[in-house]
Amino acid sequence: MGSETLSLIRRITLVIAVPAMTLLVLGAMTSTATAAAPCHSVRVEGTKIRVAAVRTSCKAGREVASEYFERTLNGDHFDGKTGDGSIYYDVNGFRCLTGLGGSQMYCHHRNRRVYGSSRPEDHPSTWGRRASSNSASASSRRVYFVIGCSGSVYQPKEIALTCADGKVRFLADLGWEEWGPDRASTHGTLRFPACSPDVPLVTCRDYAEDEATLHLWRPIYCPTVGHWQFSRLGVEDLAGPGPEGFDRPIPYPCERFKPEPVHRLGSSAARGYMRSVLARFSYESRAGGSLKCNRRLSATRIGCEMSWVIGDTGYVGRGQIWLTFPHHEKQAHFSYRLTRVDEYCVFVTHEGHCIKKLRDTGAVSG
Repeated sequence: MGSETLSLIRRITLVIAVPAMTLLVLGAMTSTATAAAPCHSVRVEGTKIRVAAVRTSCKAGREVASEYFERTLNGDHFDGKTGDGSIYYDVNGFRCLTGLGGSQMYCHHRNRRVYGSSRPEDHPSTWGRRASSNSASASSRRVYFVIGCSGSVYQPKEIALTCADGKVRFLADLGWEEWGPDRASTHGTLRFPACSPDVPLVTCRDYAEDEATLHLWRPIYCPTVGHWQFSRLGVEDLAGPGPEGFDRPIPYPCERFKPEPVHRLGSSAARGYMRSVLARFSYESRAGGSLKCNRRLSATRIGCEMSWVIGDTGYVGRGQIWLTFPHHEKQAHFSYRLTRVDEYCVFVTHEGHCIKKLRDTGAVSG
């Protein structure tokens, strides 16, 4: 019997004895063109934070970034709001404005500034330029629009025109005919309740679907989400009068564009997802074992270690649980690599595959 097999058996045997367990607009607040110096990144709660500083040391910058992201990742309440509604945290003498749901920060104290971001696609050392049409031509800016009560996207496929219940929706079935820095428009389908007036809207299950055109215009910069947004919407029903209240332009001020929540996967939630995945191996019928999901890889990804015994069969291995948010809806995913050992086969019959490698990845159902 090989040493690897003996090692696996020892690990599985021990299981029984183990108890079960945006900032571009923020840069516009300064009038200087001084470039931000890139600093070494810091890691907070397993999340990599990129840091840049202006007129202050990288050491001080990393300390400010560390405390800011410790507070936001742990859900600490902000310290106040500015006149335009932007929230801020007071950190080590710096006032830190937050953007993109807390994933970006801009901190300032007199003429000293610290930038930080947990988003892998950007680096705060590029934020020294001003976010206005004076520094970037209007033709190059990217403009977004809200798809419901929160969350903005570029060229949305569907827009909930009534945020509270989502019953009135516009579907851009064939994409957008025009989407530029100043305006956007397209043909699509307007879907809305079509019950008689005596039927309460909340109980209405009959819907009309009319051909319609939708127009967006008047872009503004919203610090709450950290990018440009169209602030006016107009929809025209081409087949009839359409739903009530949409016969005039609808304003979308910055207050309607709420930042997306800071998404974070907790250890207990990851463990619950993994338990549901391991149900395919009758994990709940185990005689002993452990499942630990405490190896944080990012804000939305956690690594797990597991081992358990069912009868003469033992399992040991590792896996991961992570979250994605397609169309702003949470979806959990899993992956695992397990080794299954049939001890009866190993010690008695010696027939077939006594040790088998198991692996899989996919979406967590339910």
